[in-house]
Amino acid sequence: MQKLTPIGALFSQTIALYKKCIKDLIQPLIIMIIPTLLMTLVLLVNIPGQMLIYGLLTIANIVISLWIALVIIEAVNKSFLNQPIKLDEIYSPSFKKIPSYLLIAILTGLIVLGGLILLIVPGIIFSIWYGFALYIFLFDGTKGYAALKKSKELVVGYTWPIFGRYILATIIMYIVGFGISFILSLPFGGMNFTQSTTASSIFSVFTTIIFTLIAPLLTGMTIIIYYNLKKLKSSPASAAAAAVPPTNEIPQ
Repeated sequence: MQKLTPIGALFSQTIALYKKCIKDLIQPLIIMIIPTLLMTLVLLVNIPGQMLIYGLLTIANIVISLWIALVIIEAVNKSFLNQPIKLDEIYSPSFKKIPSYLLIAILTGLIVLGGLILLIVPGIIFSIWYGFALYIFLFDGTKGYAALKKSKELVVGYTWPIFGRYILATIIMYIVGFGISFILSLPFGGMNFTQSTTASSIFSVFTTIIFTLIAPLLTGMTIIIYYNLKKLKSSPASAAAAAVPPTNEIPQ
């Protein structure tokens, strides 16, 4: 079986893709950040109807986060394919795809939850198997359970190598994200963020901004792995391997 792109090369390609498209992502990233910042501001000031406003902002935040997540995936994909990123042509179609995205997210969540209830390992495996379903929906147009099925077919044989890459990338992103946020919040009492509400809110604002800005790195890595898997699974060697049945299934 052919191997995935080595981790070092994958990370280098991810950073290069991020640098290539980040300027085009600034606008949607700002749109994504605004509701969260407003929610933090509402908690810091004492105004009439505070909880009602916070509740409405929470709903808006969920919808906008789903919408912009789709926008970013589409934009990063276009950058990867060396296509021009025209946000005005991405916003509206992405918003219309939210219901289909939710269906895939719910199906994936239920399957992963079932795996976690049984044992932790099945839940991890299911999350990797079906983790590309959204991308298959966006790039290939396959919806619902069919997208999950295609995702599993794409991943099988590479489950643990993919898991290892995501674990390492996530650890690095969290260290970098929280590290930068902590340093930026120091002038505002960052050392006391566990004891001061104001310092905690400022730290929360910085983490929101930093993690939103670096989130496209993970999106880019997922897209690179997705196309890497498609290439590996469509190669003659993979086709030949798939055509050979297991020993105990050879027709008599």
